[in-house]
Amino acid sequence: MIMGVDPGGTTGITIIEVSWDDSRYDPSPNTHIMNTQIEASWGTGPESVGWKIRDLIETYNPDLIALEKFIITQQTVRFTRQPDALWIIGGVRFVADTFLIPVHMQPASLAKTTWDAARLNDTGWAKVVKQKHARDALRHALTSCVTYKPTA
Repeated sequence: MIMGVDPGGTTGITIIEVSWDDSRYDPSPNTHIMNTQIEASWGTGPESVGWKIRDLIETYNPDLIALEKFIITQQTVRFTRQPDALWIIGGVRFVADTFLIPVHMQPASLAKTTWDAARLNDTGWAKVVKQKHARDALRHALTSCVTYKPTA
């Protein structure tokens, strides 16, 4: 199972079932387990996401967490003030380490180009996961199916 997480003021979480093999894995929507979005702005406390992640790990026991790698550039500083994403990434990594679950980080641009809107529509995923941030979390989980190589 892979838990995809899109961190931010609204954090998306999607869990899919996968089976690892040596081929490029392209899961179908019937592998969907659950998805949700959590409002977790700095004012309400990003720790609420950490507690939710912990509860979902205890319930679903994922093998991997696919997490957006939030990259700060000059443009980020100029246009986006989003400390929530940074705090949530730290919280997710802490919880994952506590449960000994590997974290596969990837830039949002990789997930969005690998699983663009057309591909999500063509494969049926767009009908299953409709919320914007949960869909971004799905993109991270699906991208990990192709780019993550588990160690023995």
